[in-house]
Amino acid sequence: MNLLEDLRIKYQNNEEVFDELSDCSVRLYPEKDSCVVCNKKTKLLKTSSKECYSFRFGKFRLTEGFFFCQDHKYMSENSDRILRYYSRLAIEIVDRGYRITIDMVARVGLLRYRDNRQLEEIQSFLKCSPAKIDLPVSTIGLVAKRFLGYCKLLHEKYQFKIKDDINSNSGYAAHFDGTTEKMSGAINFVVMDSLTGHILISEMIETESYKNVTSLLRKVKFRYGNPLATISDLKPGFLSASGDSFDKVPTNFVIFIF
Repeated sequence: MNLLEDLRIKYQNNEEVFDELSDCSVRLYPEKDSCVVCNKKTKLLKTSSKECYSFRFGKFRLTEGFFFCQDHKYMSENSDRILRYYSRLAIEIVDRGYRITIDMVARVGLLRYRDNRQLEEIQSFLKCSPAKIDLPVSTIGLVAKRFLGYCKLLHEKYQFKIKDDINSNSGYAAHFDGTTEKMSGAINFVVMDSLTGHILISEMIETESYKNVTSLLRKVKFRYGNPLATISDLKPGFLSASGDSFDKVPTNFVIFIF
């Protein structure tokens, strides 16, 4: 794959060669060709092919070969699920069941949420980039949501480090509020530790009702314990939600004047 990237960079000013490189095929097979049970050489079960879209490599066709062992074909004696061997590299390039590669998901996500680009701007950016990828706006929106899903998994994976930072400060200050885009119909409710800057929770809710806010604040308490203080604005229900979710802690209301 690195060779493909080098060739695309080298020939990006040669439209004919570049177009050929953009429609190339990549074949990937299991890194190990032996059965984990008997160590015998595995055989080809089937191949699967799909057209993928990458920011680094452009459009290409990924063909995967799935292998199996004739003597140990099934997951167990009582199962009809075949024990298939596949390429780990293939999954690192693009998730199973998807066509947009991991590097493209990361690029779209950063453009959307770090650089605050609109979906139409991202579409134009991809068209004009060396990748020359033309994706529908709706697809770009779904890819951006996938990026948030990955971020959430990463956040959960390193929750222990967040707890370590909180403990080093002898606690946290729960600063919470909701934000929404115009006409979106949903609110992104965020609870942040004002001492470390860590996001403790970020979830979509329909309204900032007492029930919804209380549910999220109690999740924060369950994960990180009782806060040293809470900080919020004067939205109705925030004071009672905070008081019913946490033990008695100092509360600071911030008034925003426009």
